Order: sequence, then structure tokens, then C-alpha cells
Amino acid sequence: MIRTMPVQEEKKALLTAEDLPRFDEMLSFLSNAEVQVLFEHLDSKDFQENEMLFHQGGEGQTLYIISKGSFNIVIENADGSRNTLVRLSVGHIIGEIAFLMGTPHSATAEAAEPDSGVYMLHRHHFEAIVLEDPTLAFKVIQAINKVLCYRLSRVNKQLSAILRGDKK
Repeated sequence: MIRTMPVQEEKKALLTAEDLPRFDEMLSFLSNAEVQVLFEHLDSKDFQENEMLFHQGGEGQTLYIISKGSFNIVIENADGSRNTLVRLSVGHIIGEIAFLMGTPHSATAEAAEPDSGVYMLHRHHFEAIVLEDPTLAFKVIQAINKVLCYRLSRVNKQLSAILRGDKK
């Protein structure tokens, strides 16, 4: 007799990666030389499925750019329940709020599939870019801000729909 495991229904995320701009697309205006300088300051790390990139409330000194696979962004509630906000894939950034503000992470990020990975821009490496190439640093901040503004706009639209009672 063949036993089958019950299929767990995946909870729907508030946002989808398709709804959000990719950070790498926001940097498409960089010259090859600027891309080279940026990549000289990046580290990389691989993750297996369900492995945590960072935990909600943890220190945030790094900006992450997804290089392969995908990551779930999860809010952990006081009652122990969890809400998946979005699953982000290659080219998207994670940890940008904590990176910019120097605050703890507002959510948890976990690898959503085997063989996921990120490029990491640590704050001290970014500070080196600021000294080496202030124009590049400004462009990176500008790209992060565009992503943040777009995400905020999407959340505002969804919140408005929820308040109106839309079932989407």
C-alpha cells in the first residue's frame, strides 16, 4: 500500500514578487565600472530550504540581494503565529529597512527553496563605497529608495482594499 502525505496548502502572501520591482533592475543605469566596484564589496552566502537568513528583531547591518532561489519574508506575531508577507526571488533585496535605518529587522527571512543564495553588502563595505565613489553610493541608495517607495505604494493599495472589505 502506498501512503501519501497530506499536502499542506501554502498560505497566500500579501504581496507577490511579480508585484514588486527588482533591485537589479533599479541598478540597470549603472556603468560596467560601477557594477564592478559594487561587486568588489559584496560577499555571498548559500542557504538550504527553511534556513534562516535573519530573524525578526535581530540586528540589521547588511543589505541582501537574492542571487538564486527565493526567500519568504515572515512576520512572527506575539501569539506565535506567522504571516508570510511575500516570497522574493532573484534580483530582489531583503533587509533594506534595517540596513538604512540601523534598526532591528522588522521581519524574518527564510530560504523558500533548496539552493537559495544572496549577495551581501555589509554596512562597513557600503561606507567604503561612500568614501571611494560617492556617486555610486548615492545611486545605490536611490535604487533602494525606489524599491521601498514602490513596496509602500503596493501595501497602501492593499490596505485600502482591506479597509473597503474587498476579498482580494
